[in-house]
Amino acid sequence: GRLIYIIGGELEEVVESRIMKDMPLDRLLQRAEGTTDKRALVFLASDVREIAEESGELKKVVNAANKAGSASSSASGKKKSTKSNNNNAP
Repeated sequence: GRLIYIIGGELEEVVESRIMKDMPLDRLLQRAEGTTDKRALVFLASDVREIAEESGELKKVVNAANKAGSASSSASGKKKSTKSNNNNAP
C-alpha cells in the first residue's frame, strides 16, 4: 500500500530519499500558490517502516507501547487486588 504524509518544513535525507511523490498542498487543493508551505508526500508502506527504523522512531514507538502496556497491566493488577480486598470486608 501507499501512505500519504502531510508536512511542512525541512526533511531528513532518510525521508527525502524514499518519497514517491511530493505535491504542494496548494496545488493538490487547487488554491493559489504560497497559501501554505505544507506538502503531501506519498510513500510505500514498506518505506515508512524503514524510515522509522533508520531514524530511531520505531524504537521509540515500541518502547512507548511497552510502557503503556506495563502501566495498563499494573493498573489492572491494582484493581484486582482492591476488588479482592473489598470482597473480604465485613
